[in-house]
Amino acid sequence: AGSSRANDLWALGLARVARCEGARMAGDDGLALSLNLESLEVSRRAGDRFNITLGLVNSSHLFLKRGDAPAAARALREAVIHHRDLGSAWGLAYALIGLGGVAAFQADGAGAASILGAAEAAFTRLGIIVQAPDRADMDRYVSRARELISADAFSEAWEVGTAMELEDAVRYATERVGRTE
Repeated sequence: AGSSRANDLWALGLARVARCEGARMAGDDGLALSLNLESLEVSRRAGDRFNITLGLVNSSHLFLKRGDAPAAARALREAVIHHRDLGSAWGLAYALIGLGGVAAFQADGAGAASILGAAEAAFTRLGIIVQAPDRADMDRYVSRARELISADAFSEAWEVGTAMELEDAVRYATERVGRTE
């Protein structure tokens, strides 16, 4: 019976994640955040760390849209812990997008550019195409970072990021974002 309940909770959490992504793509951020928070609650009860990471990373983008960089940073730090424990390189790359967004919202243009450059490089190395809602978020964070620093400074910081290995980039991003929260 316990296994059946865990499976039911897993399916419910995954369904909420899927509905959240649909709401994000439709631009209904309020519904997306509500579904995401429900998904997190259900996934935590089920002990499903995979769905927890999805909810944390997706929530971070929605928190940033509301201007709540500290909440986004907290969600992303927890997501990084889970992704590392799960050995999820692609998950860490997705977390980098959010961490770059937090840096941009903290007015750290050079840090944001380096982190987002590292994310782009990680996706390229992993052979992953960034999903549409995450690409839109990343593009928004890149634009914000570009507004904060000169074109030359952005290009230089981006190149620094693209040269980083994934784990080095995650360490850099979590330290950089944590310094200014």
